[in-house]
Amino acid sequence: MRIFNFCRLLFLAGSTSFVCLGKNSLIPEDPQDREGPGIVGFFDREGLAPAYEATRNHVHVGFRWQPYPNQPKNSEADIERELGKVTSYASFWYMSLHTLPQKKNLDYANHPSKDALAIRHAVKLCKARGIKTELVLWQVPLWMNGGKTYPDFNKLPPDDQAIYEMVKATVEWFGEDVDYYAIFHEANHPKYWDGSWDELMNLFMLPAARAIRDYEKETGDIKVVSTAGLSPSRDCKKWYNVQLESAELMGMIDNFALNLSDFNNGWGGGIPTWVTSVWSQIEYMDRRLHEEGYSDKGIVAAESWICWDGKRTVHGPEGSGDTVESTLRILGECIQRGLSLANLPWTDNNSAWTMGLTKRLDYNGRLARLGEKLNPNFTGGPAIATRKLNLMGSDEKFTINNDSPAIVKGKFGAPYAVADDPNHTHYYIWRWFAQLSAGQNECVHHAIAGEAGNNIVLSGAEDKDFMRMCSYDRTANRFIALAARRKAKNDPTDLTVSIPATIQRGKRYNRDGHFVGEGFAEGEDVQVQWTTEDVEPKTGYRLNKTSGDTDLIQVRDGKLTFRIPESLRLTSIVFQSLR
Repeated sequence: MRIFNFCRLLFLAGSTSFVCLGKNSLIPEDPQDREGPGIVGFFDREGLAPAYEATRNHVHVGFRWQPYPNQPKNSEADIERELGKVTSYASFWYMSLHTLPQKKNLDYANHPSKDALAIRHAVKLCKARGIKTELVLWQVPLWMNGGKTYPDFNKLPPDDQAIYEMVKATVEWFGEDVDYYAIFHEANHPKYWDGSWDELMNLFMLPAARAIRDYEKETGDIKVVSTAGLSPSRDCKKWYNVQLESAELMGMIDNFALNLSDFNNGWGGGIPTWVTSVWSQIEYMDRRLHEEGYSDKGIVAAESWICWDGKRTVHGPEGSGDTVESTLRILGECIQRGLSLANLPWTDNNSAWTMGLTKRLDYNGRLARLGEKLNPNFTGGPAIATRKLNLMGSDEKFTINNDSPAIVKGKFGAPYAVADDPNHTHYYIWRWFAQLSAGQNECVHHAIAGEAGNNIVLSGAEDKDFMRMCSYDRTANRFIALAARRKAKNDPTDLTVSIPATIQRGKRYNRDGHFVGEGFAEGEDVQVQWTTEDVEPKTGYRLNKTSGDTDLIQVRDGKLTFRIPESLRLTSIVFQSLR
């Protein structure tokens, strides 16, 4: 007979759920020990978030949010989760088939659709907290292209003016609440565009970019614009070249975008003619931008995902530890190569994909009243749904509609790895990387791994064994450096990390000189706060933490250098000004 250390029992409207931890459980018995890796209290804030204008030099780790129509309370509950405290930006898919289902909906002042209102409400919730926002503009509404059924959104608009007017009206309606725009989505996927790439450029990409830049000229409200994100497949390299060959487009965009995922070839081993991994796609994109004279363009993630149930990936479910390992490797490899915007989906939704950072919560008690089975929440928050749900209707009257094709055909295969945790295991790795953007502080690119004159130098370790990345927090006047071992099972290493003590004019970032020279002066005293630890891949929780926050160093030869004896899998270092 199995013996348990303790059990949690929840009674909700006739729904009973036990969460028991076994004698040899990997889950700490004390809830206070159930923490992810990173510096304790790092995201605590006193006072308001800073106001600043986004640029291509800024670094963001955030989430992709698809708020539900007619459920504003759901959105308000979501933003109050720790997720909303940690994130620096939120990306929204503005799919015109949903946001502009009828031509009259383009008259935003009088006839905004329920989906458009849901996104605008979520955007305003973000802006009130200092979270930067992005809209991904894509799909052609059926009233515009003459389509009859949902898949017909891939049909072409009648002319370039139609998309221009659609985008211009949308940008005007959101106004200063949106900081970033991305134009189109997965341009190399045939189900999203039933035409040639030249037609996509002339009928969608260029008119959309013109509309955004015309809005800027008229209002002085600056936007950061990226190209169409795309999957690391289906001749993605050819699509990069199509964009690079358009001098007009390249003159209007700030960033090049791509997708990050663990689907199929996201983590190496791709099909021939595709890229071998998402980070090799970044390397290709980086090289081509330099070759064509566009070294000042940033590199950002469009859609990104990690599947927690092991389906549709080459990896196992989160309980196997593969979800944590995939997230650590994919985000680490991409961010260390200079990725500016990184996001993962905010929560499990009603799609056919299991990729949320967090689980759906019974935010207002209605799931319990409907008799839905729920798990307790070890944090003391609302109970946790035990499965993916399709909730239709308003906050007060929604019903569970799980007979939709996405749910019925999904047959989601794996239970949650930690049933009473409101977050999925890979949330804690995303949160560790999010230290680079320091919540809602203003953070910009600093040193890039391997970049001459602007490198993150590791001594006592081989570069091939580590991923490393760095940012500068202008709000708190501090440098943030992260180092992650690629492999878990290695002995502790005496690790010395050295970075430039001031912002440099980099190979890709800070080339405009806006932030160059910021940082610490020669001989200046600097306080170092650090943590080194392992992570349990099957839960996402930290292990074997060692930390310090009283070390003082001085800037020597323009460098900040600090040694951590016996460093472990994940190391976080903050160089903090004493001024």
